[in-house]
Amino acid sequence: KMSKFDRDPSIPHLFSSDNRDFRGSGWSRGHMAPAGNNKHSQAAMNQTFYLTNIVPQDLDNNGNYWNRLEIYCRELTKQYSDVYVISGPLWLPEMEENAENIQEAYSPIRWKHQNDDISEKGDRSSNEKPKKGGWKPPPKKFVKYQVLGKSNVAVPTHLFKIILVEDPSLERPMLGAFVVPNKPIQNVRLREFEVDLEEIEKYVGVRFHQDLDRSQVASLCLDTGCKLNDYREFQDFFWNRSMSNPWNMHQLERDWKTICERGLKTEKLEQLYLTKRQEFLDRQKAKEDEKVFVKVAVQGSGDTQSVESSATKSEQPAVQLAAAA
Repeated sequence: KMSKFDRDPSIPHLFSSDNRDFRGSGWSRGHMAPAGNNKHSQAAMNQTFYLTNIVPQDLDNNGNYWNRLEIYCRELTKQYSDVYVISGPLWLPEMEENAENIQEAYSPIRWKHQNDDISEKGDRSSNEKPKKGGWKPPPKKFVKYQVLGKSNVAVPTHLFKIILVEDPSLERPMLGAFVVPNKPIQNVRLREFEVDLEEIEKYVGVRFHQDLDRSQVASLCLDTGCKLNDYREFQDFFWNRSMSNPWNMHQLERDWKTICERGLKTEKLEQLYLTKRQEFLDRQKAKEDEKVFVKVAVQGSGDTQSVESSATKSEQPAVQLAAAA
């Protein structure tokens, strides 16, 4: 609770982002090394709040799917002696809009469990015969991303997480690599985002775990199932926490609308919403009741002027003040 988002003191200001870059952007400040993993010391916790550990992250993704993935990693540490986690941002290419010569849906990265037959029309390696008119070049691809504030903080299109597990009880280490879109994600299995480690290395430009013999590594998902916390239970926990301390009526109404749209409404959440809504209404009414009108009679040129003032309930609701000219 003592930690605050701040510049990394080891980075010159010229190359550093600032909290003001995120203000009003609609993007949350997403931890790559989770704060929840560093509760062993205040110094370690503080370092996770340096902006060098932060990327612009979709607010729902940050609090929901990515949060569940972080919890999954912490659960692994309860079962195995050594768990190594590497996280980071990615900027992946997308297809040009209204591209015509695409055979099927374009995917920015090759997920392990996607259809291996996906290819682009015009690909010279395809067995499909070219149509009349000859070979057509493949559609153009672009890397596009939003930037925030004066520092032009780049918003990643995706986030990656690499998990390596070692333990004396295991015959061989377990490895899992995942690429998650930086957008709201609902009830999707983690395995849907599994990739070969080389896919991440290709885009990051770094070889991870270079001393690891990858021919002697087991699949993390095959051995553990890669099951995140139950979706419905986590959603109930997440929204109960969010609506218990809303910043204002607007946030409360927005959260309730999202809950209803996603079919997550429960009797408990509805009662919490109604209770918090009434609390806001009661506070608003109390503020309005504190305002009373004080009629001030100003004697001078013979004119009487009424002015509006503010007074507390303890004061008389109508006070006549005479001022001598």
